[in-house]
Amino acid sequence: MKKRLPDKYREILIYLIVGVLTTVVAYGVRLAVLYGGAAVFSIDLGAADGNSLPELFRQIFSAGGSRDIKNAAVLRIVAVTLGWIAGVLFAFYPNKKWVFRNNDNERHAVRKQFWSFTGSRVGTYFVELLIGVAFPLLLAAMGYSAFRFIVEFTPDLVTSIFSMVVVTVLNYILSKLIVFRKKKKAAAESGAGAEAEAEEKKNGTQPEENGGRD
Repeated sequence: MKKRLPDKYREILIYLIVGVLTTVVAYGVRLAVLYGGAAVFSIDLGAADGNSLPELFRQIFSAGGSRDIKNAAVLRIVAVTLGWIAGVLFAFYPNKKWVFRNNDNERHAVRKQFWSFTGSRVGTYFVELLIGVAFPLLLAAMGYSAFRFIVEFTPDLVTSIFSMVVVTVLNYILSKLIVFRKKKKAAAESGAGAEAEAEEKKNGTQPEENGGRD
């Protein structure tokens, strides 16, 4: 049976709403740690400007490399990690309950789903980490200059916006296909059994009983 239009797109619409809320939490924490940490510890997030990409990696991984560039890279890793943790903790229940309408609330099942949910997002964590740490360096090597439109679009803000889009799409696919997948076969069998039972009741038939008196 074909789904009605509103129902067909309900899952995606609710996911987008939950995704916006998750993004506010995750990237709010990430940017607060990034810019707050830079202010508190006097870390120059623009220290990489004007260097080529090979030179930047040499500065980060060599013992005598620039401390400013290294500190900025470490701060970005910490910011991405804490933002990811906040996003996972916030997103699990809304995705389970409202997006994918999974009603399996047994403790063992919920625990298994949570670890599966977390595990599915470990992959996107590394995607986030790659984008959040490497892309600002790439933009710096390309000579990107921050511009202002309401807010200042620094390399870190631009890469955060790009990361939001990529990670949101990947998380939806992984959650739908792995974590909260619907067991279609079991549901079909259950539905067929219920139909047969309803038909029996309608016709007034009762199953034969064995073991009656002789």
